Parts: sequence; C-alpha cells; structure tokens
Amino acid sequence: MIVESPVTVVGRGPVGMTTALLLARWGVPSVIVDPQLSDEVSPGSKAVLIAGHVMSVCEPTGVGERIAREGVAWRTSRTFIRGREVATTVVPHEEGLWPRIVNLSQRRVEELLLERVRAEPLITLRPLARLVGLTDHSDRVTVRVNDGEGVEEFDTSWLVGCDGARSTLRKLLGVPFEGFGFEENFLIVDIRADLPFPDERHFHFDPEYNPGRTVLIHPQPGSTWHIDWQVGPEVDAEDEQRSGRLDQRIRSVVGDADYELLWLTTYKFKQLRAREFRRGRCLLVGDAAHLTSPYGARGMNSGIADAENAAWRLAMVIRGHADVALLDRYGPEREHAADENQRITGATARFMCPPTRTARLRRAAVLALARRFGFARRWVDSGRFYEPATYPTELLGTGQATEPGASVVGRPVPDARVRTTDPKVDRLDQLLRRGVVLLGFPGRDPAAVEQAMTAVLDRYPVSYPITALQVVSSTPCLAVDHRYQQVQDVFEDLRATWWPEPCVDGGGRVLVIRPDAHVAASTVPDSGRLIAALDAEFPPPV
Repeated sequence: MIVESPVTVVGRGPVGMTTALLLARWGVPSVIVDPQLSDEVSPGSKAVLIAGHVMSVCEPTGVGERIAREGVAWRTSRTFIRGREVATTVVPHEEGLWPRIVNLSQRRVEELLLERVRAEPLITLRPLARLVGLTDHSDRVTVRVNDGEGVEEFDTSWLVGCDGARSTLRKLLGVPFEGFGFEENFLIVDIRADLPFPDERHFHFDPEYNPGRTVLIHPQPGSTWHIDWQVGPEVDAEDEQRSGRLDQRIRSVVGDADYELLWLTTYKFKQLRAREFRRGRCLLVGDAAHLTSPYGARGMNSGIADAENAAWRLAMVIRGHADVALLDRYGPEREHAADENQRITGATARFMCPPTRTARLRRAAVLALARRFGFARRWVDSGRFYEPATYPTELLGTGQATEPGASVVGRPVPDARVRTTDPKVDRLDQLLRRGVVLLGFPGRDPAAVEQAMTAVLDRYPVSYPITALQVVSSTPCLAVDHRYQQVQDVFEDLRATWWPEPCVDGGGRVLVIRPDAHVAASTVPDSGRLIAALDAEFPPPV
C-alpha cells in the first residue's frame, strides 16, 4: 500500500504525538510510524515536571488543561545539606493563569496525548512499524518501514524524527551525536505512600542515609512519590530489590509509613547534541536531537518546544502561507536552545557528580560552608528549572535590533489576564498560538495603531492565519472578530512587561508575535515597517 502524507513523524512518544497533534490543529495530516504496540506507553514516571509553558503549547491539542488539572502544582522547594534545611523556595502561582510547574508522570502525559491522537482523523497511526531506510529527493522523501511482514515504501513531503536518544532517523542521516556522559548511576522508584509534605519538592545533599551523594523527592498525584537516589556506578536495580537494600533506602525516606512499590529503574545521564537539527527535508526533534541531565526538567519540556517550533513552520509552508525558507531557521533556533540547556544542566551535573578530585573537594567545601553560612548557599547548584528559550535577534528573520523596544524581540510572551467582548476569554494565552498576532499598544494617537494594523490585515487573504489585538485600558467595545479585537489589560500585566521601553517617546508600539508566542519584531505603528517585518520573518511563497 502506498501512503502519501505531507508529514511523517517517526516515534510515538510525547514529543512525536505533540508534533502530530499540533500539525492537525493547523489542518495538516500526518502519519506516525512507531515500533510500539498501538496502546503502549512509557513505564513509570520518567519525566515528571511539566512547565506552564508546555501546558500553553499543549492547550490547542486539548491536553494542556488536563495536565494542569491532574498534576500536582507544588508550592515549595526545600534543599537540605546533611539533613539541615539551607534553602526554601516558594513557587509563585497567580490565580487564573497556568501554574509555573506541575508534577505529572510522563506515562500519564502519554496517555492523555494518545487519547487525542486516536480521536484525530488527520493522524494515521502505524504501530509495529520500524523505519529502516529513506531517500531524500529534495522535493519529497521516500520512507521505508518494516511492519514485520516486509518492507513497505511510501512518499512523504517532510520527515520528522521524534524517535529518541537512539534515533534511527538521525543514524540514517549520518548526523553525529556529540557530547559526553557521566558514570554515576541513579536509582529511581515510584512508590505510593502518605507523606507529610504532599505539595513539596525536597532535595538532599549528603544525607546520612546516602552519604556523599544526593536524593531527590517529588510528589505526584494520588499520594505517589518519585524518589531519585544518586547511587554510584556499581548499583543494580534488581539486586537492590533482592538484597533488601531497596527497602532500606525507601525506609530512610518514608520512615515507618506503609508504602507500595510501583516502579523501579536505574539510569545514567548524558549531555549529547546532534551536530545539526535539520538536513534537507528531515528534522530532528526532542531526544533525537539533544540529551541533557535531568536537573531542571529540560528534557521533555524542551522537546515539546522543539515540536511546536517545527510544527508551525511546517504548517505554514505546507498550507502555502510561507516559502520553504521558513524552515531554515528551525535548526539554528532550537540548536541555540539546546546549547543553552546543556550549558545550564552541564554545570549542575558537574556539581552533582564532580568529575575530578579537585571538583569533589570544591563541592565538599561549598556544602560545608553553605550548611553554616547563608552567603555560600548561592553556590549550591540543585538545578535551574526549565524556561522557554529567548532567541538572539540575529537568529530571527526580522533582525529588529535597531527598532524601538528591540529588547523584547526573541522573548516568549508571558500569559496575562485580559478581558475581551468574549466572556470565555480571560487570558492572553487563549488568543495566541492561532497564527501570527499583531499586538498593538496605543500611545498618544490610539488611532495610529488601529490604522497600521488594519492596513496590514487588508494585505492578507482571509485564509492567512493573522490576527490583530489592540490593548486598551477600559472595557473592550470592539465586537469580537476573528481578525481584529480589543483586549483589556486587566491588571496591567502586559504593560508592566512590554510598555516601559516603548513608552519612552510617548508613541505607540506594535509587536509581531509568532505562532509559538515569541516576539518576532517590535516597531512603531507603521504599516510599511510591519509588512517588512512580516515578510522577513514569514517569507511569502515564491
């Protein structure tokens, strides 16, 4: 059977399913090729920390709100050295907005995504099918898969590799996977128990029950706990369980409380990156493109950010809204994000697992000082939590470095509470990720912003995914329209973030916001400048 598809996704993990669902949201069909059974999901918790940014990305797929509702939004992070608490961080949460972080197992995230994939008519699942070859013809890719009954070929316009750290696609392309690993083993268990800190994360350095190493404890829904011990290179999970040492480890955390063991594994982490994330009509996404240590939750979260960046670019090209050159910036942008993640997690990993005697002595000195003196606690590195990347202006098509308000260019737009004439809309996030957005801040002459944005809208056909939002301080009066509406900045959150710099000269400003909610340009309300910025960031089809 010959299957023709605009996009073929290799891999049905959370990143692959998110890619296919986001494409479907744009009206683009895809095929998911994966060697798993049709209902198979990852065992155990694996990745457990989900960023608010990822809930935003997943909301158009119908999964973001489910993650927020089911996950544990922990409020407090506590760090201990030899049993003494040395740092307490309260995680802020603004009512009505996404929590900054929730704990929910990767297994449950995959179940939620798979439910949506199965219900989506634009996605074709090909279980028990393994990628075995490909030919890139420059205008299409011929894909060869083995479904157990023989090798089958079909053509696809684009091939997206979401097939993990051992990516077959990356190997077939011959793209090097470069970096290094750590010898230390980590032992993870999921247990069910009633513990007295149900919404807190605890990080222990050098506890008496794991001397010289670390223990990380994370809450999950349903009185479930994810516990991660640094154990050294010689520890084997099954041997730990047989010998009774595992029970001793768990008892050191839960005391006399009853517990149920749900899952057990060991792992080692690596810092690896593909030399390039795009080659011809093939894109590498998620773990197929990069691996980091788990500290800071930069694995699945950054992989889903890759998926969003790839999906909107593919959709605009496939639907004829942009030239294929739009995809040229996928690689540089996400390679930059991966490098930033590896720089941060690499520093944390070196502190957690000092590679040399000098590094071990330095860590011991830092922990000893931090246990006694507050000034030294800033040197204790227990991981910096994931945040979406800010892209340097030179990586963007617009290059708006000389425009007023240029410091916001490349940054993701934070959510804010807003009011429109639609009572169902109360967050800015609900109005983004639909396509290109013009966000206008009126200055001395409010009409100038409206005229400039209206002139831009008139240039594009109704089918082009572009809308305009005019920020107002009073109750919106412009009727809801699918292309232009007013937005009240209820608590001045938007103005606090974006207004100070544009307001210097008293003039208005218009931000050009990409489909992934990153600012592509900031300019005065001039239709010519706005059109130039749009053409630069989203090159029209040739």
